[in-house]
Amino acid sequence: MKIYILILASLLSAKADLAILQRAGTEKPVSSCKVKICQTIWLPVCGTDGKNNITFGNQCAMDKANCFVETKYTLLNDGICKRGG
Repeated sequence: MKIYILILASLLSAKADLAILQRAGTEKPVSSCKVKICQTIWLPVCGTDGKNNITFGNQCAMDKANCFVETKYTLLNDGICKRGG
């Protein structure tokens, strides 16, 4: 059972990374930050760019995503993003 949860967490983290890249329209860093290699440990965080909230698999995944977007995501709260609030 644990292995299935780890696989699911990895897939969700990869999906979030892909969504950020698609939204940014680029696969190249927009800043001079170093692109991190993140562990696929599911410790979700909710980040916001002021308009949109998105759940990242962990803090590292949010930091990595910030290398590819103009408007940076900041930590809103630990855990998944709440809907409608």
